[in-house]
Amino acid sequence: MAIKAHNNVTYLTNQSIKSRISGFYLLMRDGIIVSLLIACLTLIVHSKNLQWDYFPTFLTLSFGVYGLYALNDLYDVEIDASNINKKNRNPITSGKLTPKDVKAVIVVSTFGMCFLSYLINFYLLFFVIFFWILGASYSMPPVRLKSRPGLDLLTHSLLVLTFPYFFTLLALNFPITRADIIMISILAGASMVSQLNHQHNDREFDSLYENNLAIFLGPHISLVTIFSIAILTILLTFTSFALNLIPFHLFPIAIFFTFPLLSTVIQNYHFQLWTIRLSMILGLTYLAIILI
Repeated sequence: MAIKAHNNVTYLTNQSIKSRISGFYLLMRDGIIVSLLIACLTLIVHSKNLQWDYFPTFLTLSFGVYGLYALNDLYDVEIDASNINKKNRNPITSGKLTPKDVKAVIVVSTFGMCFLSYLINFYLLFFVIFFWILGASYSMPPVRLKSRPGLDLLTHSLLVLTFPYFFTLLALNFPITRADIIMISILAGASMVSQLNHQHNDREFDSLYENNLAIFLGPHISLVTIFSIAILTILLTFTSFALNLIPFHLFPIAIFFTFPLLSTVIQNYHFQLWTIRLSMILGLTYLAIILI
């Protein structure tokens, strides 16, 4: 295999078909699955069942999420290449894809997202363009919001869990209800806890290359912030159902999103990863029972 360089990082070329397929899946990771899970959550909030008419919405959302993940990995190669754990999660630094492959994914995903959005709803096109610019600003220099304390956490909470919810609302012309606002708040809280906890665990390595909120706050204050947001999110979840602010059949889904927050109390990477995967499996199973 030939060896080339990108952003001072060497990578392999002429990968096998099997390696490329693995790389394209690695590029996606769990992003599309989580986004579609949240899109289905939006359907349940509005008492809708799965229909073939919703397929274009889900496909458009998948294009958008896939492109943003690809963009993030492309601009993180130099940092990811220096850390063995991150290196294996990045398809370029792990040798499964080339930067050219990832750029092609970004172009195809962006075109697919914009074209399908235009067909679904003209206003949806402006919405996805705005979020694409926000996602690009999160990863790309010189703005690179993920290196700006405070803005990194805020942007991540908007992009990862709340964007699919807002997108589905707009694409399917659902009215925004009280239950929507509560669910979006729960998702935003879960996203903040997940990202800040990730930053806290990687702070020593990340501090060599960039700045983020966990590095800015320091290890002790960042932990207190993680626990505080987690407790507030869990309290919001239980209080909303206790006061009957949102339908009770949404309670199991909310628990699936807040259950991993409890794992932040135990600062163990493998345990946290296990709780996230368990929540995804249970959440998908429950959604399948309700929607089908």
